Amino acid sequence: MKVDGRMAVNLLMLAIFVFFVGQALAFRPEARAMPLLVGIPGILLCLVQIVLDWRKQNGTAPKAPFLTVAERSLAAWLLLFLLGIIAFGFSYGAPPLVAAYLYFAARERPWVAVAGGIVCAAMLLLLFEKLLKVQLFEGLVTPLLF
Repeated sequence: MKVDGRMAVNLLMLAIFVFFVGQALAFRPEARAMPLLVGIPGILLCLVQIVLDWRKQNGTAPKAPFLTVAERSLAAWLLLFLLGIIAFGFSYGAPPLVAAYLYFAARERPWVAVAGGIVCAAMLLLLFEKLLKVQLFEGLVTPLLF
């Protein structure tokens, strides 16, 4: 199996999902639902994508750079989301990151980016915290600030 940029991103995502599912197994039953709800399907989708990319690879493919510009951008945004959520949790980290991604990477209008951040915050608050009663990860820095 040749590891190119696409395969590297797939393997990185698989490692992230496996790590957080493993961490979630040590949480209280109320707190582990959210990471497992996201992580298990994420692991399955990563495995499917790795198998599909592995089958598609052949020895006649032209030499391409390890990461293309689009893949570098994607990897940077993934890293930023990961660090933002670890530092500030889902409630405070995800909405501004969604808005920033929509504005800077997706080149959406400012009102669309702000609306995306608001919808993200509303979904996290209403759907997960109120309706499903899932305790979201609060981040490592957030408890120190409040």
